[in-house]
Amino acid sequence: MKEVTHIINGLNKALSFEWMHVCPIGEHAWTSADGKERIVQIIDNDACAAMAASYPLSVPNSRIDIDHESMDAEKRTAAVGWGRKAEVRDDGLWVQVEWNPEGRDLIENKIYKFNSPCFPREGLVDLGNGRMRVTKLGVIALTNDPNLRGQKPLTNRRSESANPNTKPANTMDYKAMLLKLLGLPPEATDEQISAACASSPENMKQCANRIGELEGLLANRDLDEHGITDADQRKLLTPSLTNKATRPAALAILAKGKTATTATTEPRQPLHNRSGGRTPDTINTLSTEEKAAAEAEAKKAAWIGNRARELGHGNKRKHTDCWAQAESEYASK
Repeated sequence: MKEVTHIINGLNKALSFEWMHVCPIGEHAWTSADGKERIVQIIDNDACAAMAASYPLSVPNSRIDIDHESMDAEKRTAAVGWGRKAEVRDDGLWVQVEWNPEGRDLIENKIYKFNSPCFPREGLVDLGNGRMRVTKLGVIALTNDPNLRGQKPLTNRRSESANPNTKPANTMDYKAMLLKLLGLPPEATDEQISAACASSPENMKQCANRIGELEGLLANRDLDEHGITDADQRKLLTPSLTNKATRPAALAILAKGKTATTATTEPRQPLHNRSGGRTPDTINTLSTEEKAAAEAEAKKAAWIGNRARELGHGNKRKHTDCWAQAESEYASK
């Protein structure tokens, strides 16, 4: 039963990672620094599914900084952590974070208690009446003055194993289902699970059948919620919704289709959700010198990002190590 053991080991390995509550479900007002623009950011299940499917947008966008300093050309671009992936839970979007020593110190010593996500303009979907659904997540900042209300404080975060709300929304606990069908207790070891599966092929068959039934019911619910009534469309989309690997992307496509008839807004500024925080000017309002500096910074980030991906391709090096080496190589060019 190597496959079962591999799945359980993967779950156990994930328990050591730390998660941060970034986007609470709800409607959140946002006002530009000059007070001229006011919108309501819509964060619902569709928004969270779309953000989880596309996160991170790029290496620089996975950065965790301080009060959005990296978005200001006059301030540092250093990271205190890096977002690894995102998942949807009952209370919104959570991001798995790999803190560096500076970031861990800031959290453990309670220097910062909350975070502030940045939403790129190209990811906003206009729902009308000043309401915008968020579908993309950019740089996240540590802050003590958040704009999104309802976040879990960082100082109150618990380990994955101690957090009762760790299961993503619209997903299933396959391990619990397997243990129930095999008649094993929740604390059963990998060896006990493998032995029970090997001794009773019929149990494995029942487990597979039951999981298939539940996945089908879940897919039908998703299709109903997104208004997919055509039989051929439902038949085409169901396999993607019942496949754990393709499910996030399928949900994102459904969310996009649901709002396809509405207009999208083009960016002036990304939405930085630090209360009262100043958002940087766009490149169209910068001087020639400032434009040149911004373009140079963008080229630098692109070069470092590409080089970091090359260094990490096909090996198990940490992303932060690859990024640091790429920055060093760029500096010596």
